[in-house]
Formats: sequence, C-alpha cells, structure tokens
Amino acid sequence: SELKYRSLIENTSDVVFCVNEKGEYQFVNNIFASTFGQKPEYFIGKTFWDVYPDEHADYRQEANRKVFETGEGQSLDVTVPLPDGVMYFLAKANPIKDENGVVILNLTTATDITQRKEFEKALHDSEEKFRTLVENSHDIIYTLTSEGIFTFVSNAWTALLGHPVNQVIGQSFVPFVHPDDVPACSLWLKKVIETGERQEGVEYRVRHLNGTWCWHTSSAVPLRNEAGKVIGFEGTARDITDRKLSEIELKQTSTRLSLAARAGGVGVWDFDLVNNVLLWDDQMFGAMRKFRWQ
Repeated sequence: SELKYRSLIENTSDVVFCVNEKGEYQFVNNIFASTFGQKPEYFIGKTFWDVYPDEHADYRQEANRKVFETGEGQSLDVTVPLPDGVMYFLAKANPIKDENGVVILNLTTATDITQRKEFEKALHDSEEKFRTLVENSHDIIYTLTSEGIFTFVSNAWTALLGHPVNQVIGQSFVPFVHPDDVPACSLWLKKVIETGERQEGVEYRVRHLNGTWCWHTSSAVPLRNEAGKVIGFEGTARDITDRKLSEIELKQTSTRLSLAARAGGVGVWDFDLVNNVLLWDDQMFGAMRKFRWQ
C-alpha cells in the first residue's frame, strides 16, 4: 500500500512534500526537487528558511502553524523565486494525524499556476495600457447597448461636453443628440447591427452642458457575446465643430456673393485647375452668349 501511494505521488504532475511542525522537510517528490535542480534527498531535514528567502519562509511557516494548531487544511498561493525567474503555485496543506487525532505532519500538494499568473499579468498590463490610451485620448470613447444606452464614456466627454461621466452612463444617447439628428444616428447604429461591420462618418450635433450644440462625427464597431450576437457598440466620437462652422460660413458667404452678383448683373466664373475645366454661373453664361453674337 505504501509503495502504491509513493508511486502515485512520484508520478503526479503536482509538487508534493511533507514537513513537521518546525517546517523541516520529511519528504519531497521528484517534481519538487527538480524545480530547484536538485534530488529529493537534498531537502530532507532542511527547513523553509534553508530553501526560501526569509519573507517567503515565514509565509509558509504561518500556514504550517495553522495546520498543526487547528488540525484543518490551509490553502495558499505561493511564489517560488528561482535564478531564472519566478514560479507560482496554488498549494493545499493537509494535516496527517495519528490514531489519537494529533497532527504529526503537514502533507502539502501544490499545482503549478505560473502560466495562469503570467496570463493574468499580461491581461492586467494590457488593460492598464488600454485605460491609459482611453483616458489620454482627445476623442470620446464610448460603448452603447443595442438599445442605445451608454455603458461607458471616457473622460474626454466631460472635457468636450461638460457633463460628468456618471451623469451620462446609464442614459440613452437620444437626450444628448439634437432632435433633428436622432433619426440619422438611429439608422446608423441599426446598420452596425444589421451588417455586423464597422460604420463611419455619421455627423450629428450633441448638446453641451451649457446648452450650446457641438458637431461630432463618429465611428463604431459591433460588440458581440460568446454566441456571436451583436449586443452593443464600441465607438469613438470626434469634435468637428470648427470644421462645420467653417463650412457653414463658407456656404453663407458663397450665397451672399451669388446674390450680390445677381443684383449687380455681374457674372462669376472659375477655372478648375485639377480637371482643366472652365466654370461659370448663369449670368456669366448669358453674358458670354451676348458677347459671342454681337
């Protein structure tokens, strides 16, 4: 029976060891020993402090003390510093008792979770990098449910539009958008759902906290659940107020110039250098016809 259990312990992929109340190793399996590049007999009689830095040894002994004092198992995450890096284990310390119920040994098994820890760290670092990019972007980054409810907006919203972020999240986009532009925005979001593809170029007015209207342009991609169903949108919005005001002013100037030309009986012409085409308005066309036939 002892040989059977020893065979199981030696063939497991987990670290297995026994220590006494003082933290002295009574048994270690090959996986434990090979982690340090040693043979099992090297560790027999050594303590936690002989193997690990004091801080790590103290942490292990504290769990060991609880096993002997309470007679109950203890779970702990442990770090194993090595010359070429660090390994992480999820350990379970279990009491071994004699016939009187007295704890005589601590039998610990530990599963290597290094890859999981490294993945978690990489994910955390990636999230931190993304958060930094989001918080430092001059454009608004947002997420919406498929019903158009904001689930996230970046701090750029407050910088550009004045509303505190917590007054936007949980609200529909509709109250913030100019009533005349809501239908176009709704159709645009509907297109994201129907095509399942990125959509760009929608332009609309958004109400600033001070009551004025700012022009924005937006692009969005669909957010999907595990089944692939579109459950929302992730997008960016850029302020184009200056550009739109310039376009409006240019259009108004062109209209005034056209009216003035008509009132004065003056024609207007232009030469398109790109296409090598001469352009003129109706009055210039009429004047040229008169000149031709005179």
